[in-house]
Amino acid sequence: MIGWIIGAGVAGATYGLARKADVSKGKAAAAAAVTGVGGAVVAVTAVTVLSALWPLALVGGAGYVGYRWMRSRSDRSLGSDHKKMLGPGS
Repeated sequence: MIGWIIGAGVAGATYGLARKADVSKGKAAAAAAVTGVGGAVVAVTAVTVLSALWPLALVGGAGYVGYRWMRSRSDRSLGSDHKKMLGPGS
């Protein structure tokens, strides 16, 4: 359905722009048909790919947030600046 809507919009815009540029009706219709079909194919492909990948992005994003949260909670008392933490004379 989304492919039909986007394809019709692209075709209509192409036809209108071609007619405004004084192109014959036949050439404008041919250009509109080609760009309309191309726009519909791109739209359907994009929706298909995105609908297949959003679960992976959601799980990956949640995993990344969890990783960053756990790293921020780690004990850093023995980090590279541990001598500063012990105070002078250590």
